[in-house]
Amino acid sequence: MPYSTKSHALQNLADMTTLSLYGRPLSGALALGLCVKCGHKANTFRSSKAADEYQISGYCDTCQDEIFNNDEEI
Repeated sequence: MPYSTKSHALQNLADMTTLSLYGRPLSGALALGLCVKCGHKANTFRSSKAADEYQISGYCDTCQDEIFNNDEEI
């Protein structure tokens, strides 16, 4: 579920969680087009699935690969 479609309570939970883990809220990272984990620009993606995942998790391609241990492209 993309961040923008989550309830206010879930958005707050996501922001608090990513702030605790990565030092930045998910909403802020998405608004600036940055990866919530590494802080790098996250404005180009290798696939539409990876772009969709960014809207859910805030992770760039590289961090998606690291977190989800992808051996293949998303």
